[in-house]
Amino acid sequence: MRIGVSACLLGRAVRYDGGHKREAFLVEDLAPHADLVSTCPEVDVGMGTPREPIALVAEGGEVRVRGVESDADHTQALRAHGARRAGELAELGLAGYVLKSRSPSCGLAVRVRGEGARRPGMFAAALRERLPLLPVVEEDALHDADARDHFLTRAYAHARLNALLAGEWTAGDLVRFHSAEKLLLLAHDPVAYAKLGRVVAEAGTRPWDELGSVYRTGVLDALAAPATRGRHVNTLQHLAGMLPAGGAALSAEIDRFGRGDAPRGPLLGRVEALADRLGAVYVAGQSYLRPYPRELMAV
Repeated sequence: MRIGVSACLLGRAVRYDGGHKREAFLVEDLAPHADLVSTCPEVDVGMGTPREPIALVAEGGEVRVRGVESDADHTQALRAHGARRAGELAELGLAGYVLKSRSPSCGLAVRVRGEGARRPGMFAAALRERLPLLPVVEEDALHDADARDHFLTRAYAHARLNALLAGEWTAGDLVRFHSAEKLLLLAHDPVAYAKLGRVVAEAGTRPWDELGSVYRTGVLDALAAPATRGRHVNTLQHLAGMLPAGGAALSAEIDRFGRGDAPRGPLLGRVEALADRLGAVYVAGQSYLRPYPRELMAV
């Protein structure tokens, strides 16, 4: 799996002050599981390190990028770089991107001088325009367990979709894929869960490229909605109902999770272990139980 990352978050000394903003979770925890593809737009366009800081500035109805001290205009260079680099990254089949917060090039909500509003930085805007379905997050969000869980869930689902749809696939492949994703979709968006079931049922009756595109968009849009605790409880109860031999014990643990008295990660592990022991292949194969490597799970 490939994840894009602002280069300074990997400990590379590319910041305007010659420093970095190393993010331990990315370097120490995620790196063993993913190929981290880095970009620093400001260095890429030759601005050097160290360098004067830049800012987004409202001018004549548009937002430009200017040096804070020299007033040098870097707008065109960064705009051209963003379009080119976003195209290159699209070819790599990225599953997600972690951006440096508050950066005039990489931030998602950067203050614009003379306007009072917040807008995406130049590179962040190009990335979102070129890859609108890509899960994107600022590094600050990784410090929150729920936000991290949501990003990783979306990114790994995106990677699974990439693996399915990048090559030759059949209606049977799509059915098997969807069967494994059903309860994950249910936890995030029950309406989309039902709608996507109907999309899969249309395999063979609509153009192949259209089917793949509609399914990809439907899955990623569904997972963009964070799963609530209540929807997690509902999904876990579905799973417990498929494992009658251990359903009573699981129900008690699900109740504790629902009250906020127990984490979800260990509970998912117990459901998976019980499914394996009972030979419940459908349950054990649900991506909901292991949406991403469990050692990364903090919820």
